[in-house]
Amino acid sequence: MPRIGRHIIGFFGRINAGKSTGMNLLTQQETSIVDPTPGTTADIKSAVMEIHSLGPARLLDTAGLDEEGELGEKKRRKGFAALEECDVALLVVDPVQAFLSRTLDVEESVGNAARRHGRALAVVFNIRQGSERTAEDAGTSLGDAVEFCRTALPDRTAVPSISADLSDPSELPAIVSLIERTRPAADSPPPLLPFIRPRGAVLLHIPMDEETPSGRLLRPQEMAMEHLLRMMVPVGLYRTDLRLGRSSTR
Repeated sequence: MPRIGRHIIGFFGRINAGKSTGMNLLTQQETSIVDPTPGTTADIKSAVMEIHSLGPARLLDTAGLDEEGELGEKKRRKGFAALEECDVALLVVDPVQAFLSRTLDVEESVGNAARRHGRALAVVFNIRQGSERTAEDAGTSLGDAVEFCRTALPDRTAVPSISADLSDPSELPAIVSLIERTRPAADSPPPLLPFIRPRGAVLLHIPMDEETPSGRLLRPQEMAMEHLLRMMVPVGLYRTDLRLGRSSTR
C-alpha cells in the first residue's frame, strides 16, 4: 500500500503562548492538555487528520522553547528537530507575554531555524480575552505589542500572520486559511541566503574592474541586496583590485 503524503504542520513558541490551544482548535478535540501550569506539554504531541481544502496532515504540538534547566534544553532540541520535519512552522506568540518579557529570543530562534532549514513560517498572534487591558496596564497598546514581536521575524513584511483568539472555535477557518497561504508550492524555489541571521551585517564582494560598464550590477547581486535590506540587515559592498590581482608584480 503506498504511503500517504501528509503536510506536516508544527506549533512552536514559548510556554503558555497558546500552542496546545491551537492544536486543539485544528483537531476540534482535546488532543493536547491545556493548563496554565508551565511545562504542561512535556513532549511532542502528534495528531493525524484530514483538513478540508488542505488534505492529509500531521500536526505536531511541541513543548515551550523557553523552559529552563537541563530538561528544558532537551525539550528545546526535540522541538527544533521537529521543526526540520515541518512543511509549515506555526509560531504562536502571545504579544503581551512577549512584550512583558522584554526579549524575543524564542521568536527569533524559531524564525532563524525556519529560514535556515527552508521551512515555511507563519505567525499566529494569540489575542486572549483581556489582552488589550493587560497591555494598557503594562504601559503599551496591543497593537504596539504586536509590532514589537514582528521585529523578531527574519522578514517582517513577508511572513504571513494573523491575530486570533485560539480558544475561539470560530477562528478555525482563519487558521486553516493561514496554513493554506503559507504551505510551499511543489515547485517553490529554495530560500535565498537561509544562513543569514537578522540584524547582523553583511559584506558583499562585487567583482569589478575598469572595463565593467557603468550601472551594470548583476541581477543576483541586486536580489541579494534587496533581500538583505528587507531583513533589516546592513549591507556593505566592496571590490578587490582585479588589475593588481592579475599582475605578476608582488
